[in-house]
Amino acid sequence: MKETQKEKEIFKVNKSKTTFSLKGAENSVKDFVYLCPHYFAADGKGMDTSKSRKNARLKPFVVCHLLEIKLSKSYKMADRESTKLKVRRFFRPEDISPEKAHLSDVREVYYSTQIVIVPLMAIEGNCEVRKKHDLPAYNAPAEFQHIFFCQSQYDLDKRAIKKLVSN
Repeated sequence: MKETQKEKEIFKVNKSKTTFSLKGAENSVKDFVYLCPHYFAADGKGMDTSKSRKNARLKPFVVCHLLEIKLSKSYKMADRESTKLKVRRFFRPEDISPEKAHLSDVREVYYSTQIVIVPLMAIEGNCEVRKKHDLPAYNAPAEFQHIFFCQSQYDLDKRAIKKLVSN
């Protein structure tokens, strides 16, 4: 059992710098991940640098799309403290307005063009973002609770929502 715990604590990055293992899970570029909310400012425009983060526990994790693993050292020497992640943020309805939060499906997230660099240790877990018609039934077992859908884009500067073009 101690061996398994030690394996979970090991941090590794592959040679192509597209996959890493952390906390016993493997993450790759293009995966969707949960990030701790205190890495994002209340206005949604950047990182929260304030020292008062007591309300961060009350906010849900931020859904992000992993775009790049940024290493300050070679992949063989990579460590979790200096590794950064380039991510695209998805907004939840409650990030947009109280009305949106009240009227929207809790599984809905909004695509954005906001890209930020966060510390590796901001990752709290993995999730999925799909098209709405690819969602499992709403009353599906609990293992589907980390699946979201996206059909609209949120423009943070204009505070506007528009439908995404289907592919």
